[in-house]
Amino acid sequence: MIAFKPSVGAKEVKAPELVVIDCTIDRADKFANVVVSYDRGGKPLSYLSDDVWDFRPYSSAKTESGSAVAVWDWSNVATEFRLPLKKMMYLHLFEKRRTTPNGLNSVYRTFANWSVLSNICEQRGVPSLSSLRSSKMQRKLLAGLYGRRVSFGTVERYLISINIAAELGFTSFKIGSISKLAKRLSDASKGNGQTLAIPQALAAQIYAHAINKVELWHQHREALGAYFNDYISLVEQQRPFEYFKEFFDSSDFLSPDIRPNQKTNTYGSKSVTGLYNDILIACGTVIGAVSGMRMTEWYELNGDSYQVEKHKGITHHLLVGKTSKLNNGIPTRHAWVTAPIARLAIELLTAITKARRERILAASNIEASNGSLKKAEKLKDMSQCLFLSLGIEGKALTFSNTALRKAMKRLVEPCPNGDGTFGARLREEHLEEFQALNRDNSDAVLLGEYWPLLTHQFRRTFAVFLIRNGFGSFIQVKEQFAHANISMSIWYGRNADVAITLDMAQDSEIQAEIAEMNALLMTDVAEQIFLGDEPISGGGGRRIRDQIGNGNIVFESREEVEAAIKSGSLTIIDNGHSLCLNPKCSRLDCTIDPAVNAVTCSHDVIMPSHANKRVELRERLIKRHKNAIEAGLKQPNLITKTLIGIRACEQVLREHNIPFEPYGQLIEVTQD
Repeated sequence: MIAFKPSVGAKEVKAPELVVIDCTIDRADKFANVVVSYDRGGKPLSYLSDDVWDFRPYSSAKTESGSAVAVWDWSNVATEFRLPLKKMMYLHLFEKRRTTPNGLNSVYRTFANWSVLSNICEQRGVPSLSSLRSSKMQRKLLAGLYGRRVSFGTVERYLISINIAAELGFTSFKIGSISKLAKRLSDASKGNGQTLAIPQALAAQIYAHAINKVELWHQHREALGAYFNDYISLVEQQRPFEYFKEFFDSSDFLSPDIRPNQKTNTYGSKSVTGLYNDILIACGTVIGAVSGMRMTEWYELNGDSYQVEKHKGITHHLLVGKTSKLNNGIPTRHAWVTAPIARLAIELLTAITKARRERILAASNIEASNGSLKKAEKLKDMSQCLFLSLGIEGKALTFSNTALRKAMKRLVEPCPNGDGTFGARLREEHLEEFQALNRDNSDAVLLGEYWPLLTHQFRRTFAVFLIRNGFGSFIQVKEQFAHANISMSIWYGRNADVAITLDMAQDSEIQAEIAEMNALLMTDVAEQIFLGDEPISGGGGRRIRDQIGNGNIVFESREEVEAAIKSGSLTIIDNGHSLCLNPKCSRLDCTIDPAVNAVTCSHDVIMPSHANKRVELRERLIKRHKNAIEAGLKQPNLITKTLIGIRACEQVLREHNIPFEPYGQLIEVTQD
């Protein structure tokens, strides 16, 4: 079966059929009838010979950057490479597979990479794509890549795209070991481009400022909603300046020093849009801080997204929306555990975007009445979004990247400090933590500079905070972040075979997170095991404890621990009941019988957090044992096994100095 990759997630839009093209023809007009995309009405939208390929009907993205992926501008490609690469990318749009193809994002990355590679070739004297069959020309391209001095990950992506051209028959330049060559060509000082994590005290300062703003604006949300509605109406009706002056004078939402006047800003659009954007980013900051959601996931929230559910007597606060990371770019329902403050953010966003959402819904109804049902459906979906632009400055329906950056800066600069000054800056007291969290980017922010706030920092900071403060396990981070199911084992186990398989399919952003957090968080855990003072138990814990007691020091510093983690010589996997130090272990036994096997296995370490869980586990086993005895159950093996589980729990509690009342007869638990 031949699949059209951009159709993933947009089955209702007509997909082109693959046309067998003669790749030896060098005239663009010969391909003028080859369709590469259709509009939502089923009419041809782009042809192979066009200088812009438009895939927006196939895209579900609401963000400005997401929409950019759907529009390919061929003027960015070197002239002599343009037609051959058009033919190559046309073939790359289609795929023979028995499973779901990768989607538009993956094929766009190949286009974007070759846009850069074609210009490198032009600069280095490589005349055409076909000339890369020559080893001399191949060396010129690689020399050009080396000269760009970019990070390992960037070079790796370029090399993958070079191999795609070879696989499709356009060159014979096939690279064997991509990782090895990428290491030689990359600039090690550039790191991996990992998003910064915010030091905890600095994050608390920024988040507190955003929360205060949200709480204040929330009290006036209905008035703010009416304010923005009235302003949009004045602009739509093209009222003269006097109407706007009366409008601004009747409200205190804009400070006197930024109120527009007839000479500088007749309609006040920049001031009103700025206020609106400030509210959006304050709400987004709160949501990101208490959920770790990606910015693209903010756009899938609606007025009903905040929900409260009870499970086993515990109240859970949730944000319900969609994520596209688990399903090849197709938005699917997902829930994020959050804090109650998220309710205020959702209610505030619902109020201030009401006017804009109503107008988009009205436009949807007009399109439907005109027979443009697919366009109407897309507008109807957009009308639920809570991060819409005000629609006065620019044409984008959603919050633009430029507006986002400006609003972020306006959030950071007036943040109050405890000494009466303002501005969230990197200070001396943050420096040690900042450098520890951002080892590959420790010079990204200078002492005294304003913090360069970006939305993805909320996500990484959330994960580090969650794990370091013991509010969740790595499994919870995986679920919260909607990562692929197997990814967490790669974080800690360094399973190279699985990692290589996933590298090609995973988002580069997730790969970077996995690599960075694996080193940072596992170092923290290993430091507690080998250098900490807290009691550890389990078969592996006792072994380590005895080694240290006998003067056999495994690691003498955190740096040695970190080096072992990064080299893969030390692996730690949290199975929920203990930490396993055996990378080859299937962990099946520990999952089936966690009460006993974690105690007896020579590779398992039980930390205080795991030991505390044994209190509840022991109570469950005691209840099970008593019920079996009272019922006269004639299964001595099962009863004995339950009693052994109780004794194993008690041994852990004893080793961690957790008080308990011994139960029943004594059964010694020994190591295998």
